[in-house]
Amino acid sequence: MRTVQKILSLVICLAMAASGTAAAAEGSGNIDGGGGNINQGVEGYMWYTGFEGVRLTLVDAETGIQSGPPIDFTNCDLSAVPAVIFNFGKVSKLQYRSGAALAIQTDYHYHIPETPLPKIISTNSGKADMDVIKKYFCSEGAANMAASYTGIHPEDMVSGKYKMVIEPIIYLWYDHLYFAMTVTEAGLYNQMTGGDLGSRFPTVIMKNFALSMFLEREDLGFPAWTGPKGSARTTSEMISILGIGIVSYASGPEEIPPATGHTYDQEYRVDTDVITAVRLHADNEINNRSKAAVTFRMNGDTYRMTDVVVPEGGSQLVWVKWHTPSTPQEMTITISSNKGTLSTDRLNVRIVDLNGDPPPDPQADDRNDGYIRPAVPGKTDVTSLTWGEWYCWWQEYWVYHDGGEDGYWCDHGGFEFD
Repeated sequence: MRTVQKILSLVICLAMAASGTAAAAEGSGNIDGGGGNINQGVEGYMWYTGFEGVRLTLVDAETGIQSGPPIDFTNCDLSAVPAVIFNFGKVSKLQYRSGAALAIQTDYHYHIPETPLPKIISTNSGKADMDVIKKYFCSEGAANMAASYTGIHPEDMVSGKYKMVIEPIIYLWYDHLYFAMTVTEAGLYNQMTGGDLGSRFPTVIMKNFALSMFLEREDLGFPAWTGPKGSARTTSEMISILGIGIVSYASGPEEIPPATGHTYDQEYRVDTDVITAVRLHADNEINNRSKAAVTFRMNGDTYRMTDVVVPEGGSQLVWVKWHTPSTPQEMTITISSNKGTLSTDRLNVRIVDLNGDPPPDPQADDRNDGYIRPAVPGKTDVTSLTWGEWYCWWQEYWVYHDGGEDGYWCDHGGFEFD
């Protein structure tokens, strides 16, 4: 029996400076992505690097109801495309979830943003940078851009009343026709074509585009994606889970980044035994014949977890226990594995000394006439965590091959996992 494991993470994106009169926006970006190298197709079935965009849809944060039609944005001047752009209208992933069907159209409307969109789909020439994507869409500029095309006042946009749903768009030649489609639409159209779209673009559509954006945590009824990030996905995953990012807004003071300007994946106390873990995904079975070994390198030391087995399509946390330095510092932990795909190959870590930051010592006659009571943080305490470790064994299955006097028994068994 396999245990379903979920990792929920919250990433706060700082508002980037942008022109406009709206209040400072602080977006919480529920966005992640993956992918790898690509094979772009053959004549009549082509995708050109950079022909991509996004579909933005505003949703009432309290009710989850869509507030107006989606808007498409791209850096490309599509008027130069010498063909009709076939598309499926301005339909969001929320509407498809509610039963909307594909309806091919020939009129396609889009906007080119003043500040160019970041790279969304990873390619041979470069991987999309999720930190850059989050910074862009969690910014005041993106909030103003969405508000200006939907008629919503910028103040309402950043007050926490709305969430912004982001869906990647790809522009490509399929069967000598030019199409614009989201990940959800690509999945639905792949169904309609009997899998031909995916077979023509097994890497571009089914892997890099499918994994260009997904949720880190459940939101608006859509689940987080915790599966592999470097292999082709299924049509059903594209329709139900992948191809979506969500930005939530809340008014308030801007969060102050670390003094170095870095963000940290982990923060540990000095001179302490700690456990560092990442997740190993297995696109192909990792069994007892050839187990995985994961290596962690930090501060000049090397730690290794060996004898890891994972079924095809499964995953498992891999971890090491180590002792932090005795002095505060910044560290980079690099992780590698001889098999499978890691959730990350690098962690930025800060080692802190809490004794070096003593609490204030208030006196009876102290005054602070400008004091305003801050809002109570909504952080949820983690009181317990559960995870599993795979193990496997050989399950015999003997089959007799009848050959008269030359007949023989042969084991056709395989590895079983639990």
